Formats: sequence, structure tokens, C-alpha cells
Amino acid sequence: METTSTRPRRALAVAAAGAVTLASALAFAGPVQADESYRQDGCKVTLMTPAFWKTSSTGDDLYQYAFQATCFGKRTLYYEHKVYQLRDGRNHVRQERTGQWTFSQGENQQATKKRVPWNTLKDYNKSGRESVHHAIRFKVEGFNNIDGEWSPWFHTDPISVNG
Repeated sequence: METTSTRPRRALAVAAAGAVTLASALAFAGPVQADESYRQDGCKVTLMTPAFWKTSSTGDDLYQYAFQATCFGKRTLYYEHKVYQLRDGRNHVRQERTGQWTFSQGENQQATKKRVPWNTLKDYNKSGRESVHHAIRFKVEGFNNIDGEWSPWFHTDPISVNG
């Protein structure tokens, strides 16, 4: 029979067992990658950690390199985006894109736009590890068309794609 005095001890034991299970699962899963967010002139740009998408019919691994922007008011956001692959000890640009998004909602409203490009990675380095990461830089122009400054390049942490 459970009494009021034993209930807290039992709950504590269940919580401790759950914490141990969660800790072991996280240790097994390896390091957790986090998305990176940066703000400039009424906009927040988030660069997501690269993620495995699927294996193509030809056996190539496809990875997604998503990024998104949330802006208040009327803004134009220009971006440059690059995908890198570490091979033979050097970073190689695998994909480059430039573009712009126009936000036209009211000044006290926000909107979000997202892009999820992908790229095929072939295993060029059969004997070692490869990694991928991506980077973005951006500038924001407000409704008064004042030319914004380019941000520095922001990079995700590399993730291992083999090995």
C-alpha cells in the first residue's frame, strides 16, 4: 500500500531511473549538433545542421542543408550559401548559391521563409573520414532601401558522413 510518506520517495526513484536511461541513450547517440541563429536589422537567420536525407537509386547519399529567415516588416534579405566537403584534408566547395527573399508584411508582423537544398556526396576518401558543413552570410535592406552590410560567414559544425 502506498502512503503519502512513500509516494515522494517512489517518484524520486522512478525519476532517477529515467535520468540514467536518458543519459545512457544520449551517450550512445554521440554528440548533439545544434542549429545556429544570427540576427541583423529585424531578421533572424537560422542555419540548420546538415542532415542525411536518403540514399539515391544510384547508391549516393543525399544530405540536406537547410536555412531559414524570419523577418519583421518590409525587408529584403540577400544571402550567399556554400556547402563544403572535407576531402584529402581540405575543404572543397560542393555547392554555391546566392539569392534574395522579400518580406512585405506590416512592420509589427513577422514572416518566415525556408530553403532546403540538398547535395549528393560521393565517398571520395574510402580510407578515412569525411565531413560536411555549410555556411551562410547575409545582408538586410529595410523598407527605406538603406543598403545593409554583409554579415560575416557563419558555419555549422562539421558532421561525419562516413568512417
